[in-house]
Amino acid sequence: MNSKRKIQLADFNRTVILATANTLFLNHGIEGTTMDEIAHEVGFSKTTLYTYFDSKQDIVDHLILDGMERFHQEVVKIVSRQPPFREFYHELCQSLVAIHDSGIVYFPGITGKIGCSEKEMKNNKVLTNIYMLGEEINHIIAGEISRAAANKELQLNAPMADVMMLFWLCLTGLVEKSANKEAYIFRHLEKDRKSFLNFAFDALLLMIEKGESR
Repeated sequence: MNSKRKIQLADFNRTVILATANTLFLNHGIEGTTMDEIAHEVGFSKTTLYTYFDSKQDIVDHLILDGMERFHQEVVKIVSRQPPFREFYHELCQSLVAIHDSGIVYFPGITGKIGCSEKEMKNNKVLTNIYMLGEEINHIIAGEISRAAANKELQLNAPMADVMMLFWLCLTGLVEKSANKEAYIFRHLEKDRKSFLNFAFDALLLMIEKGESR
């Protein structure tokens, strides 16, 4: 087997392992999934599995990076069209919902704790890439918010760092938790999850514009 074919096969096997692990993590959680189970589902020996990934955490980190890359691509695609801010904002929200609902990405990994200390990233290229990509996404979104404020599309009354933290915690929480409460939302609010999220996204934007309480 030539070297090009070996590389292609290795890439394919990594993709299969990640997709299989993602499904297991979504169904059973990270703690409830073992490397033995991943190896069994993929059809590899555990020894072979370890030639591709150092540990279960290494698999999780790669899944998080994959999710970040997909979201980054969506953000860049939206920005490239140079839409008005509110259109940008709602497209961004919907892309986050789509990534969560597709099941392709291990969303809880993205919203959970990610090692980003200097010590953790020092010898871990994947964590470094996750951190850098996250910063790039934040930079793009902060740039759009600043532009909208300068163009009077958005009344910004809070520090950008506060706005970005509120933005991420609320958006990811809304997307993730509403999926678990879909039946409850429909029963008690008499609206589907999509309608509720549209309301919530609008409410978050109003909260950002209102700014700090005095």
